[in-house]
Amino acid sequence: MLVADQLLTEPVHLVGHSYGGIVAMLAAAQRPDAVRSLTVIEPPATSVAAGNPIVDEWAGEMRALFSDPGEDLPALLGRFFEVAGVQLPVLEPLPEAIERGTRALVGIRPPSEAELPLDALAASGFPCLVISGGHRERNELVCDVIAEETKAQRAVIPGAAHLVPDTGDPFNRRLEHFLVGSG
Repeated sequence: MLVADQLLTEPVHLVGHSYGGIVAMLAAAQRPDAVRSLTVIEPPATSVAAGNPIVDEWAGEMRALFSDPGEDLPALLGRFFEVAGVQLPVLEPLPEAIERGTRALVGIRPPSEAELPLDALAASGFPCLVISGGHRERNELVCDVIAEETKAQRAVIPGAAHLVPDTGDPFNRRLEHFLVGSG
């Protein structure tokens, strides 16, 4: 049984941020009948723009990070923040929830390995929205390709770098406008 079969039991508005955007795209492609709309926010889906030197460099940075996470969790989180474009300080000691999240990074597959079925998403019939933070060219390039290939709406919401939802009202208004228009 596919994970999407277990989680998508009725039509939903699916929203995924960062690596969760990749997961949301894969789930939506597996169960398009259970998706009312799809929103992805800054997915690090570098495979969609492979061959672009800026994106290929980013993919290499992520592969290096995940292939050798090291033992120092605060240092790992700092490297992850830099690669992802998160502009937050790393607190030491790490709060328990942040430590658990950082430990979860150890051993994950680099997002560059994701083979995204953009053609299936384009053919799905549900509306899509791709959002970025306007902070790094590489993120914009990936989001542009996803939007173009899936015929998605495209939004850039600056002010919080990779953590676009942290812009608060600008993000919430754009997402609400999209969801209301999506039924």
